[in-house]
Amino acid sequence: MVRPPSLMDKKMFSQNIYNISSEDLGRVVHMLDQRCEACIKKIDPEDIEIDIDSIDAATFWAVDAFVKECLPGAKKAPAAGKKGPKGAGAGSSSAAAEGGSKPKKARTT
Repeated sequence: MVRPPSLMDKKMFSQNIYNISSEDLGRVVHMLDQRCEACIKKIDPEDIEIDIDSIDAATFWAVDAFVKECLPGAKKAPAAGKKGPKGAGAGSSSAAAEGGSKPKKARTT
C-alpha cells in the first residue's frame, strides 16, 4: 500500500508546480489526465485547476517525483546513451502530441 500524501506533501507539491516550466507543466497535466482524470478541471481553454485532494496516492507520488526533477537546480540523471532535449525519455514527448495546446496557467486546490 502506498503512503497517502500529508498536508505538507500537498503544500510542497502545490508550491513546486509554480516553479517548473510551462513545457513541464504540460507534461504534469498530461500525466494527471492519463492517470487521474477527475483531478483536472478545465476552467477555460488556457486555465485549468488541479484538485490535489482528488489525486490517488500512487499518482501523487509519481507526479511529485517528476515535478521535483523539473525544479530549477534539480540534479537530473543523464539518460543512458542518449543525448537529446531536456526531459527526453519514456512518454515525455506525448504531452505536446495530444491536445494540440498546453494550458498556460494551472491552479492547485
